[in-house]
Amino acid sequence: MQTLERSRYISDAVVTRSYDMVHAAREAELAHMEAILSRDPGWISFSLSSARWIPFSVDPSIKAAFSDPGDRNQDLAELEQWLRRAETSLFHWIIEKIVERKGRADLFRALGRGWIIIFLLRKKEQFKWWFESVDRVLSTHQADIDQLGLGAQDLQKYTTGYNCEAELVFLLKGIVPKTASSPIISIQRIAENWKQLDMWNSSEQVQEALKLPNPTDAERRAHAARAEKRKAAARRRKERSAATARASQEPELADPQDEFLQLLEELKSQVRERWITGKNTALSYPTGTVEPEML
Repeated sequence: MQTLERSRYISDAVVTRSYDMVHAAREAELAHMEAILSRDPGWISFSLSSARWIPFSVDPSIKAAFSDPGDRNQDLAELEQWLRRAETSLFHWIIEKIVERKGRADLFRALGRGWIIIFLLRKKEQFKWWFESVDRVLSTHQADIDQLGLGAQDLQKYTTGYNCEAELVFLLKGIVPKTASSPIISIQRIAENWKQLDMWNSSEQVQEALKLPNPTDAERRAHAARAEKRKAAARRRKERSAATARASQEPELADPQDEFLQLLEELKSQVRERWITGKNTALSYPTGTVEPEML
């Protein structure tokens, strides 16, 4: 019984420590993101709880799309058309927020890879939106990933397979009231003829990315493999740097061979001293007797 209680105690301690580590990592990530946006704060959130509710009336296109009863149409083509119009109205409003001020798009891209998540309450005519890093998505949205039916290769398309210089990943939840918990995921590409393109493409790298054709799934998988390779290389460099830093802080340990040679010299000195003083005594070693050398 005592062993069982001890095992339960150890298990609870491990779970608690694991939770604390995850929480600490999340807090560190939030602090990092907020530091990036310190020059332009308040326009984007990083969690469901911190995101504010926004009424559909914030934008005429959003209001019009969700006032249209097209989602109740029995014709699949009409339903598809309504869905595209509704989600596009949300995408455009959010993207316009990202480019609302000069330099904001650069700050957004500096956040790294991640998903823009939109949660709608159709009955209350409001929605929330926020950004989560890919690492955060993979650790907390497994239920959504399962509902989307994304296998490992398909998931890569939306994590490391998209071009973050020219594309954004959106996850929508609640756009169709009857399936409020069912997510919809898509990659949206910035159009080359967009009227506010100059607010997005502030660097040659971004401009070149926008000129590229829309990639195929195979090309996205190849891009994901290259991104993973770069990420692994960066992780190894970070680990080597950390190991070097730790080594510089630790006291330098003496080389065992140097210690042995030093001891041997001390023993030889003792032998020479005995020889000089007339105490010609052999030193005993485990392998036999060694006579001192003549000076």
